[in-house]
Amino acid sequence: MAYENYFIKDFMDAWFDQKYEVLSKEDFQIVHAEYLDTSGLFLSEDFEKKSYINHLSQRINYVKIFVMLQRDFIKEFDMPFVRDFERLKFEYGYVLKWKENKDDFENQLKRIELREIKHNSILEEKIKELNNSRANNHKKEKDDEDDVSLKKSRISFIRMLNSLGKIGYNIDKLKTTVEELAIMIKQQTEEVRDLKSNQ
Repeated sequence: MAYENYFIKDFMDAWFDQKYEVLSKEDFQIVHAEYLDTSGLFLSEDFEKKSYINHLSQRINYVKIFVMLQRDFIKEFDMPFVRDFERLKFEYGYVLKWKENKDDFENQLKRIELREIKHNSILEEKIKELNNSRANNHKKEKDDEDDVSLKKSRISFIRMLNSLGKIGYNIDKLKTTVEELAIMIKQQTEEVRDLKSNQ
């Protein structure tokens, strides 16, 4: 890790003033990435969308394969594979019952397939949203290179340092490393999240 070797002042000089005397431009990119990763600030809207898309994809694939395997099993053994009913109920909320009737069971599987159609639509919509968001972010990144956005980033960073100081974190720009700052941010974010979940 590189960010444990640099202090906040060096980080700010490179980020906001493009002064690379202590922290080179290449090292800054590494330190900045490590800072975002440890602090949790990387948890962007893009990350959340990708996680939800992954969840939906897993759901769709699991249910699709489950239905297919149940149909194959019933053809082979004249009954479904009952053991997996509980998992389907627990994971995705579908209740299946075997009443010694293949037609009834097939109707239950068809109902599941019909209900799952909405998840396919949601998945397509979320993929579209992610692609649009990435296109907009790419454009925004280009726009962010101007002085105005750099000033906004600096103000936001300083406010964050001041907020952590008011809460009780001891931050000295000349002595606190970027790693220590990232850990403070992560700790405070987790404390706030825990506080909200307990309310």
